[in-house]
Amino acid sequence: MTHPTVDVVTDRVAVVVQERQVVPFTSWIADALRVCGATGRGLQVVTPPDARLTWPLRLVLSPPPSRWVVRGPDGYYDGLTGAVLAWDGGAFDAVRDGTGAGTLAPSFTRTPPSLGAHLILTLRVCQPPAPNTELGGAVEHLWRSLTGAPPSGWGTAEPAAQPWNPGGLTEMCRDRAPEPTWAVLVGGPAGETGRPSIGTLLVSRVQGGVEEAAHIVIGYRPGEEVPSPGLLRGLADDLARGFSLTSLFVQRGAGPADVTALPHWVGVPGPVGMAVGPGGLQATGLDRALSAPMVTAHRIGGDHAPSVWFDIGDGVSPEGFSNFERLMAHLGVPAQVGGSG
Repeated sequence: MTHPTVDVVTDRVAVVVQERQVVPFTSWIADALRVCGATGRGLQVVTPPDARLTWPLRLVLSPPPSRWVVRGPDGYYDGLTGAVLAWDGGAFDAVRDGTGAGTLAPSFTRTPPSLGAHLILTLRVCQPPAPNTELGGAVEHLWRSLTGAPPSGWGTAEPAAQPWNPGGLTEMCRDRAPEPTWAVLVGGPAGETGRPSIGTLLVSRVQGGVEEAAHIVIGYRPGEEVPSPGLLRGLADDLARGFSLTSLFVQRGAGPADVTALPHWVGVPGPVGMAVGPGGLQATGLDRALSAPMVTAHRIGGDHAPSVWFDIGDGVSPEGFSNFERLMAHLGVPAQVGGSG
């Protein structure tokens, strides 16, 4: 494997060294990731200790052997997990003691001051593969509802320089079908249009339609209020009624208001709420979903698209995690919480 942006190649990984303060998911890194996938390698990005990652790059640097490798004052460590790393001749890998346990780097555990909040939303909608189907409508509605403006740009890498255009997105996805299409979406910075926001969108053909899976992060400065449960419930109702909602999961985590990821421990994002659309309720049943324990369940979507929104927690209190686990057990779904950086 040879690639112009790769500094070291082994049979296990490709290593890219980035000496910049904010490292984005550039077209060069995107292409290196594609080549890594085709050759069965992981991608490891090495940065200085004061660097931050954009959210799209953070999302692709896991699971191992792909990693964010931080060159800290006390050695190398994983910027997402804090595990102390060492080069073993083929990759940066976790250093383990005699019992097989890893070690946390001291630099990772130093929480930076003045963290804001990240509202993290995972959205899935599914539309029929009809000639007049246009993609991006649900994402745009969510973005407008929570930031005051639609996405400002999109693209297959950063910077996402193409002005937001659902028609253009749909055309590109149709040209690439049946292969999936992955795109980066960005919002305007605070003080211009909307508020700091970024996300990714994966468009795939699935049984019965075209699925849009979006992962969106919205930034809030210290002291700013995040959206209320009522606003989020109303948003979920809109998505159920107008956009073939499959599911919406909302979490709150700590992080910089500019929606970058830091190489430090900032806690685990806590669950706030979740919506399940008609498709997701087929196995569980509407009545059982509405009887979920430890949470408040609201019927949304009207008679046309009966769905349920669950108020789970405030994203900060530990009770939210136990509520979420009980809800998932009630629905018969494995519980997974995470995603903040």
